[in-house]
Formats: sequence, structure tokens, C-alpha cells
Amino acid sequence: ALGDKIPVVDFQSFSKESLKGSQVVKELHEAFQNVGFVYLTNHGIEKELINRAFDVASEFFSLAEATKKQYVRTDNSNNNGYVMLEQERQSPPMHKKFFIDLEGQGSAQD
Repeated sequence: ALGDKIPVVDFQSFSKESLKGSQVVKELHEAFQNVGFVYLTNHGIEKELINRAFDVASEFFSLAEATKKQYVRTDNSNNNGYVMLEQERQSPPMHKKFFIDLEGQGSAQD
């Protein structure tokens, strides 16, 4: 069943011009609707950038809690900032996270 594993979606055929009815869009919708996560393949993001994002995330989450609290997201109109453990109610509440916008080159999650 789909809920037993994280789906893999091949992003190679994605095109902004063909969003409506796109198989990729359908697969992404199904994955996020049923599982909440997805592995993207052939997305075009360089491995070095991905590795750097993980390195920066690891550095951030190893900081003292007092330092991380300086970046707590207080404005829900955007997704920028640190979300402390159990700051948001999820079922089940499992993780802390930090979101940054596209100018920040991605988002990190612990």
C-alpha cells in the first residue's frame, strides 16, 4: 500500500507548461495526500547543493536551544523560521523544523 513507504516521483518530465493533468502533478498530489512525503528523482538539483543543505541543517540543529529560539517563526503568513518541538500540533508530534524561502536555497528539517 502507498502508506507503507515514501513514494518516489520522477521529476524529469515535469514542465510548467503542462501542469494541468500532468502525471507528475498527480503523483505528487497522491503522495502528499496519502503519505505526506515524497522522494524526487531527476529534479536537477546538484548533489553539492543538497549536501550543503544537509550540512547547514545539521549545524543549525546542533546549536544551543537558546540560539535556535532567536529564529522562532512567529508569523504564520510565511514559512520562514525555526519551529520548536511541539510548537505546532501534528499527529503524531515528531520533529522540529526550520523553513527558509527559495532565496535561502531550500529548507531544513530535524
